[in-house]
Amino acid sequence: MNEFPYTIEELRNACNNDKIAWKQHAVSRIEERNILQSEVIECINNGEIIEYYISDKPFASCLVLGLTYKNRTIHTVCSYAEDRIYIITAYEPNKTKWKPDFKTRKRG
Repeated sequence: MNEFPYTIEELRNACNNDKIAWKQHAVSRIEERNILQSEVIECINNGEIIEYYISDKPFASCLVLGLTYKNRTIHTVCSYAEDRIYIITAYEPNKTKWKPDFKTRKRG
């Protein structure tokens, strides 16, 4: 497998330096799902990358699992390029689709 082009630390640095590009899809979806932008940032700052999508275009993307300060579990799909994080979407993982750790998809 090809080495993934960025790390969780680079995603956090971009968030902490306010180098965040909110894709319109993400803004619409998090609003529909009652997720605050600050919660997405909290998720990235204390989360971990659980899936890698190296072939996504225009940049490789990943799925980050994290908790907000109020213990809300959030999945964030994002990518990273040129010192900027691109937030693609965010949602609360569905218990029927994910195992209890919210890191592993259920089969079938």
